[in-house]
Amino acid sequence: MPKKGSRSGVRKINDEEKKARIAFLQSEVSRLERKVAMQEERARRNIQQLKDLEEQSKGTVASYLFCKEEDLNLEELLELYQELKRVQKEITDRLSSESKGPSMPPQQLPLSPMQY
Repeated sequence: MPKKGSRSGVRKINDEEKKARIAFLQSEVSRLERKVAMQEERARRNIQQLKDLEEQSKGTVASYLFCKEEDLNLEELLELYQELKRVQKEITDRLSSESKGPSMPPQQLPLSPMQY
């Protein structure tokens, strides 16, 4: 019968094993902290790039990309729609000229129930 306070099946870890385990865990914590710091820096740079793009695009159709649809008025939505249609046509034209095969008709972007 085991003595009180002793755990059966658990071996005692010697000091060297403890030190090795602690050193491993400390290096793992350090590695994870560096990884988190790199991810935070990458996120900060991405946010700054978005802010810079938003600032550069003020007054252009591209600025609508940084807005929610519900924040745009009808005129802005139509302007954005026309720009998206132009880009879609340009992409379709480039793809069809590159493929040199039968071109497929471009897909139409859906309008609201009322056609403008």
